Amino acid sequence: MLSASITLYPREPQGEISPLLHGQCLEPTGEGIHPGVWVGQNEGIPHQDGIRLGVFDALKQLEPPVIRWSGGAGAANWRDGIGPHKSRPTRVTTHQGTDHIDSNAFGTHELLRLCREIGAQAWLDGSVASGTPRDLAQWVEYCNFDGPTTLAQARGKNGDPQPFGVRFWGIGGQTWDGGGQFTPETYAAKYRQFESLFPRLQGQEPFLIAVGPDGNKSPESAAWTRQLLQKLGEWRSSQLDGLDAHFAISNSGGEFGTATAFTLDDYYGMLSESLRVESVIDEQRALLDASPIGRDAKLILGQWGVKHPRGERPLWQPNTLRDAICAAMTLDLFHRKCKVLWMANLGLGVNAGQALLHTFDNITVRTPTFHVFDLYKRHRGGQLLHADFESGEAGGLPRLSGSASYQNGVVTLSVVNSGARSPVEATVEMPGSNIEMVAAKELAGEGLAAQNTAEAPETLVPREIAPKFEPATSQSSFVHTFAPASVTVFLIKLAS
Repeated sequence: MLSASITLYPREPQGEISPLLHGQCLEPTGEGIHPGVWVGQNEGIPHQDGIRLGVFDALKQLEPPVIRWSGGAGAANWRDGIGPHKSRPTRVTTHQGTDHIDSNAFGTHELLRLCREIGAQAWLDGSVASGTPRDLAQWVEYCNFDGPTTLAQARGKNGDPQPFGVRFWGIGGQTWDGGGQFTPETYAAKYRQFESLFPRLQGQEPFLIAVGPDGNKSPESAAWTRQLLQKLGEWRSSQLDGLDAHFAISNSGGEFGTATAFTLDDYYGMLSESLRVESVIDEQRALLDASPIGRDAKLILGQWGVKHPRGERPLWQPNTLRDAICAAMTLDLFHRKCKVLWMANLGLGVNAGQALLHTFDNITVRTPTFHVFDLYKRHRGGQLLHADFESGEAGGLPRLSGSASYQNGVVTLSVVNSGARSPVEATVEMPGSNIEMVAAKELAGEGLAAQNTAEAPETLVPREIAPKFEPATSQSSFVHTFAPASVTVFLIKLAS
């Protein structure tokens, strides 16, 4: 059996892991909202105020810290999604390559009530391509103002007299493509206009997010940010709180097989592709730091995730163990980059992209990616710890990799065994520490293409495991054998 070692240093904190690195996205495209999240009064599907109960319960368990409502790249108008459902217009959108019919039944109130119920902050995007600064300003007033204005009173008449308190506002979305096909210069002019007219309501501190680059296109990604920051910093500079870069773990052309049929080389190739995001993070943070207006701005990865070749269902794709391992390796990387990356949002939540949840008639299936996010929750808000992994390579990648954090007397250690064929016995050492207890859960399967389906929704679920911890022999270490192609999370309680 292969052997390895992992050494953790609880006395060497590296910075706080922002909970916002575990953000999610919802978008009214494909089957994401209809019939994924929203089923209305369908008597055949359990729901809570129109929201599919299986989706609601899963999100309640996951506790996503922020949900991005990715409407800034489309032509939708927020006014279409308020008021009595019977009076809301039905529209068609085509910007995702499909004729998508949207009843607007899931609008501002439905989204923000969902966020409130599951404890998530909301990030709303206003379109700079189809909307005006006035449209966005009035949306802000509608959501957030507590006073006797027509818009605030309309919010009350629609069921929510108390302001929603939305903090995160995106000025545009994917403006380099479907959000207007702007150049950095023309988008900068739009941003300045929208930002200057953005309401600064008393007692509120809006967090304004500019559209960053398509991180998959180099050298365009660097040119976009460099030129955008230059223009935003000219004359009287604009408020810039965050820059939203995007990155897809791209398999849309079948470079690494299909979602469920792929070779071992395809498997390792897609894992390697997922780690390319590190160069995007480093590039964008360096550009922000080099700019007076960008120096204090937070770097955000506003949409990321695996993209497989499209099938018959628009934007829907299978979600396998391979996808889960990509998600785990990416989250671990985000944790390790917590000094420079502040927020990240997986796309697109339900029935689209690397989804957390798939729905089939009245069934909600939690994907392997959902289980990774659920396992990794304990990292949120913890102090990143220095960790050394000595394990050799598999497919050109570190065989074992992961991240470690500390809070409230407990070390959380997440480990990915990327090796598809071989188990690895590893000793986990914590020099100078006394371990009181070790608990662990593992996500692994019988094959790299294993997935959860409507017929077999629990093919891949975490299971409790027992690491070999013998205090009589050593109080600062334990041994565990990592299954091939697995994700394991340990909770290590330290003696006080």
